[in-house]
Amino acid sequence: MDVYLDDFLFRPGPRQKIGYKNPRTLVKLDIPGAGPSYQDMGEDGAVIDWSGVLIEDAYAGAMQLEVMKNTGNPVQLRVTDCPELSSKVRISRFDWELVRKDYVSYSIELAVESAEPGPEPVVVATPSPERSVAEEKNSVKTYTVVSGDTLWAIAGDKLGNPLRWKDIASLNGIADERKLRVGTVLKLPSP
Repeated sequence: MDVYLDDFLFRPGPRQKIGYKNPRTLVKLDIPGAGPSYQDMGEDGAVIDWSGVLIEDAYAGAMQLEVMKNTGNPVQLRVTDCPELSSKVRISRFDWELVRKDYVSYSIELAVESAEPGPEPVVVATPSPERSVAEEKNSVKTYTVVSGDTLWAIAGDKLGNPLRWKDIASLNGIADERKLRVGTVLKLPSP
């Protein structure tokens, strides 16, 4: 199995295994006067890691990888035997030990770039000067959910009272407040 970061070939390849982690974040909400509630915040970024040795021009290779890490730019990971692991990544950690100029022991961790589009901007209806008072009362304010949002936080920020999270859930037909999805456009009750 050949493993590349852009044009850098890991020779020899990773020792024994390549690790792939894709955790989920769950948040516990302690609501006064009620039992705890849990909000599923969705998947965190995927992480790929492995360890190995570099031989021949090992020191130069370690320095090249160190530069790739320090620039922070995305690079293309290619794994010849497992094309599903191939993706844009950033080097989040590169630990190495120089044994000799031709032998470097290392471990590397890569953060997989998300292919999902970013969250939509917040959309709030603003009254135009020519709108009547009746039209203004009937206008609906909305909010687009972004990563890390909870109904509790949205109610506190947009309605001035976090206890009104149930009003938002009721207005939008949300049966399980833990399954709030990024990108969902929520109707907000009047303040």
